Formats: sequence, C-alpha cells, structure tokens
Amino acid sequence: MNRLAFITLAALTLAGCTQRETVLTGYVPSASFAPLATPDQVFADGDAVLAHFLSTVGRTSPSEREVNDFPGTRGSQLLLFSAQGLEDDAVRDMQWRVLIEQAEGGYRVLEAGLRQHCRRSGSSEWTTTPCP
Repeated sequence: MNRLAFITLAALTLAGCTQRETVLTGYVPSASFAPLATPDQVFADGDAVLAHFLSTVGRTSPSEREVNDFPGTRGSQLLLFSAQGLEDDAVRDMQWRVLIEQAEGGYRVLEAGLRQHCRRSGSSEWTTTPCP
C-alpha cells in the first residue's frame, strides 16, 4: 500500500472512532435523545427551564450544564444538562437536551429530549431505552 493510501485509510479509520454524539456543529443531535413533551408555558430564564425538568427527579440544580447559542432562530439556545448519581435502582444518570427560544416575557421550550445511563446494564453508553 502506498503512503498516500495508508494515510487516507488511517484518517478514515480515526474518523470512524470519533464520538457518535457530536455533529459538525458541535451539538449533540436530538436523535440521541428520547423526545419529551414540551411544557406549554414561558419561563423567566434558562435556569427556570432547567429547574422545571430537574424537578422530575427531585433535583434543584444540575450536576453538569452547558448552554450554547443555537444556529438558526435568533435568540435560541441549546441547554444540555444532567443529574448524576440518582438514587434509583435502575437509572444512574439522566441527561436532557432542551432547545429554547426567546419569547415575550422569557423563554419557550421548542424541543426537549432525555437519555440515561442505566445502573445495572454494565454499559457506560447513554441510552433512550428503559433501564432494566
């Protein structure tokens, strides 16, 4: 195999090893999350959005959070946040992906999704399927 072919093959192999969660924009795609119903209300700010979703697992603040401007609609942001070390027999960690946009009086949720790490599966991969 010539050197150029080897370098090309090596680059393609490494490209296949990259995280499946990231896309060219650097955002985790919505397809990696199970869709959630979007709340029919306007929130004062992004923190109020986080609190809404975290309250479902008895948390008031996220373990991790990332907020980025989202390409497309002006004033939209992508919130990626998690609750880790849950006191649940099946689910160890949960992560939400929520797209919000500025609305009159605050922010409206455009899209929401959830995935989790299962406690008993032995896998470190995020999943959208129910945990055993």
